[in-house]
Amino acid sequence: MTKKTDVLILGAGITGLAAAKYLSDNGKSVIVIEKSPFTGGLARTVKRGDCSFDLGGHRLYFSDRKLEKEVENLLGPENLIKQKRKSRILLGGRFLNYPPTLAEAVFHLSPEVIFSAIKSPAAGFTGGASLKDWIIGNFGGKIHDIYFRDYTKKVWGLETSEISAAWAEARIGKTSMLKMAADLLPGRARAKENARIFSYPLKGIGELPKAFVRSLEGKAEITTSACPVKFIKRGSKLTALEYTHNNTAGTVEFNDAISTIPLCDCGALLGLEKDRGFQKLRYRALLIAFVLLEKPAAFDDHWLYFPDKDIFFSRGCELCNWSPYFKKTAFYPMTFEIFCDKGDETWTAQESHIKELLLSSFKKIKGLEKAAIKYFTMEKLDNAYPLLYSGYEKSLAAAIAGPAAYYNLKLAGRSGTHSYFDLEECLKSAKAAAEAVINLKPSVD
Repeated sequence: MTKKTDVLILGAGITGLAAAKYLSDNGKSVIVIEKSPFTGGLARTVKRGDCSFDLGGHRLYFSDRKLEKEVENLLGPENLIKQKRKSRILLGGRFLNYPPTLAEAVFHLSPEVIFSAIKSPAAGFTGGASLKDWIIGNFGGKIHDIYFRDYTKKVWGLETSEISAAWAEARIGKTSMLKMAADLLPGRARAKENARIFSYPLKGIGELPKAFVRSLEGKAEITTSACPVKFIKRGSKLTALEYTHNNTAGTVEFNDAISTIPLCDCGALLGLEKDRGFQKLRYRALLIAFVLLEKPAAFDDHWLYFPDKDIFFSRGCELCNWSPYFKKTAFYPMTFEIFCDKGDETWTAQESHIKELLLSSFKKIKGLEKAAIKYFTMEKLDNAYPLLYSGYEKSLAAAIAGPAAYYNLKLAGRSGTHSYFDLEECLKSAKAAAEAVINLKPSVD
């Protein structure tokens, strides 16, 4: 079976769906191919019986007011709730606000640590510098050791000296402890990451991809559980994609294509998987454990961070604090994030073993030490996060050169560009890719 369309989009996550909307709104015919049975990618709300949980919390906060309004109109203002951000980190058996404030430092950190953090310049390391260099340059060595060293190892599987400073530049920006503290004062938040107020869909983040899908009804075709096989090429132009769906081979002929799937997968479709740049792309996998807990008291945080290596998970959230919609039973719904590498002993562990490790960790956390798990399930996410190891920029540039050789192929989104994007950046990337397609002049090859 052969189909024809103006634009083919690979991936039905937030970026792919947003790009499809921008293109269809501008009169382009669009076909979206998605490998999994679901739309939404990581921005998905999973249902298990009467309960629901997100694959990680996604705060809706924007530096671009126009884009924020577009999202509000898409979801409907009545379907959004405002939340005052609260996150904490467990250090030395005590929960402290995260990001840390100077006020807390006065009570909980030594004068040596405070002085080290205050005197450190906002160096703004870039290029080949490591995350360790960046943190020490901006906050000082003591803050690095207390807040970042162990948590980074736990999440990324690498030391801070092995992670690129580009990660911190993107997520934190040029700052210092003094600037961060000022940023956290009421009405003073300048860095988007420090936004005190954010929006959230009443029924979970999965409402956002659902809203995109609704907006595309009758305007674009979305095929899930479809496995791309290879691109068909003619000179510097891609002309078609071969894929399989329900054990049937299919072909989509197109004028332009946008890839939002992992960059290594895009390279494979181009026959470039053996090229050095693609072979050096690395990803971090993620297990999302969802539990219903019977415990004496609820946390009032959105995120809880656990850098201690003796605690199995890295991050947890109490879903009811994101939206009351998640409170469907008498028990407390929580999710816990466990980072790993695809194929390692954590990734391949039996669910019963993961559950045992959760319970063992609960005993070390005040507020969870007496928690009993009344229900447990988990989701596995491979290629969940691009791994920005120190020196990755050279490999990434080599990998991107492959798709760049085809003038009618655009890369977009976190996975598509191998960038640590937040949700707003994914939406901007989708719009940029769509606008590039709309304004693209035909090639003469």
